[in-house]
Amino acid sequence: MTDTPSRPSLVGPRTLLAVAVLAVPALLWFLLRDTSPAWMKEARAEVAAACERLAADPHDADARRQRALARENLGDYDAALEDWDGLLAADPEHSADHRGRAWTLYLAERDTEAFRAIDRAVALDDQDPENHVILGKMLLCQAQYPQALEAGRRALALDEEGAGSSVVGQALARLGRDDEALAQLDRAVRVEPWNCFVHTARGEVLFRGGRIHESLDAFDRALEIDPECSEALMGWEMANAASLTAQVFQGATSFLEANR
Repeated sequence: MTDTPSRPSLVGPRTLLAVAVLAVPALLWFLLRDTSPAWMKEARAEVAAACERLAADPHDADARRQRALARENLGDYDAALEDWDGLLAADPEHSADHRGRAWTLYLAERDTEAFRAIDRAVALDDQDPENHVILGKMLLCQAQYPQALEAGRRALALDEEGAGSSVVGQALARLGRDDEALAQLDRAVRVEPWNCFVHTARGEVLFRGGRIHESLDAFDRALEIDPECSEALMGWEMANAASLTAQVFQGATSFLEANR
């Protein structure tokens, strides 16, 4: 009995080597690709651009501000504060830089320094509405709602179309003055459409007023902006439960009426 000759392998060493040569770069690209969200990539690009400008001109204040804000967005608060400190070393009387430093300090949970910095900004320029807006937002986070309302109203008195409506609306909502709050929050969502806290406060006011479907829309918008916003998520869950309960009640009522 003669042996049957074996078939030559279709996948020889050379073929395997060629596949490896082609696959390894693709695998490396897949593993090393930048999966960061768009806002993070944009902030990194802004830092890089500002660094290039500062390399050409170390005294470029606008570039340093751009880098400070981008670093803040990335959560690199220490680096951002270095930029703000550098700006204020060059111009200690620059109100907007004190304001920027105050907000970075607040995000870094250095509250005492933050309030000291924003007080300095307001003292240097009491006519800048943004100083009062930032003060109001910090006071909101501290649950000092009457003081936040005062700061927001001061901002609105200086700029009727500015972000003071955001502070005033949120403060009024927290104080339970819902009719006044809703009017301000309706304005605020046009001024600061990216502010998830404004949409959340608006959702809460609408929910308390029985406007369930509109409140769900507001909470949905807040969660689109920040999926981890706990207040918006809690509000959405309550509004959704209320909506489902209403649907069940309506269905049961219709069934009973149809079977009388």
